[in-house]
Amino acid sequence: SGLESYDIATKTFKELNKKFLGDRRGDTRTMFGMLLLPNKEILVCGGGNYDLFGAVKDPILMTPNGKDENGTTKYSRKRLAPHVQPRLYHSMIMLLPDARVISMGGNTGRAGVYTDINISKPNPYGGQRKYNPERVNRELYFITDSTYGEGVGNVATENWIPEIFSPPYLFITPGRRAAITSVKWKSPRAGGPRPPQGYTAEGTVADKTYYLLHSAQIYTLELADLPQENMCTTTTSAGSVVLMKNGAVTHGWDSGQRMYELAITSTGQQSTIEVTIPDQEVSLMAPGYYMLFYVDCLGKPSKARMCRFDNNALTI
Repeated sequence: SGLESYDIATKTFKELNKKFLGDRRGDTRTMFGMLLLPNKEILVCGGGNYDLFGAVKDPILMTPNGKDENGTTKYSRKRLAPHVQPRLYHSMIMLLPDARVISMGGNTGRAGVYTDINISKPNPYGGQRKYNPERVNRELYFITDSTYGEGVGNVATENWIPEIFSPPYLFITPGRRAAITSVKWKSPRAGGPRPPQGYTAEGTVADKTYYLLHSAQIYTLELADLPQENMCTTTTSAGSVVLMKNGAVTHGWDSGQRMYELAITSTGQQSTIEVTIPDQEVSLMAPGYYMLFYVDCLGKPSKARMCRFDNNALTI
């Protein structure tokens, strides 16, 4: 659970922080998920002291807190309300459009359903066997310990029970939440290309509104239910607007996680703001589907507006 950097030129790792996730013995985790949140915090969730048992159930919220002498971002850590289910091998977490987090899956070893196999000996099959539903003992498969999980609590071989987690930012000023009510294309940024003829920023699919975004373009956002002005400081009053790439998790890992903070051209807290989409080539922004969040001056995100980023598309 330490933090390391990797030097591509020398192909070597350098240890930056041996206790990145905490000082407790139980903070040593494997098979956990790390999720970017719209307010730039990181949520660490799930995993265990070992791949297949010893579940760690308390999430850790990591908040950026300056940089160290090496220029590495420092984080303050806070333990949050524990989840109920063990989230081990094959577990995942994913950001939802309402800014909550879904936690799902986890198994203690698919081989656990093969009770006739002695796992203390080398695998006689030369690799992991395919799941065979005809050999499943449902009592073992869904309820009691698997072979791998024996003696460490009621850990099913596969966990099909999802949980929804509400990060602390959703409890800021209960009963009020900023909203993005519309997104409209305005113009190219200075020196930017104009979208091709026929480009339409807004479209409807299955009675729901989606937005098509192009590189280096300015869009006008209409906002509602903002905090009272006296709640905001001068440095954060405009809030922030971020694009979060839709999740695609496998084996507890989402290598496609991306956050792009959009430049806001207006100043102060306003119900109408203008934002600029980054240049695709400069920012290495991949085409695909994103969630557009407005994070108010108190750090509370709106519900997302669903967007597609694709310079080659004219309509949703």
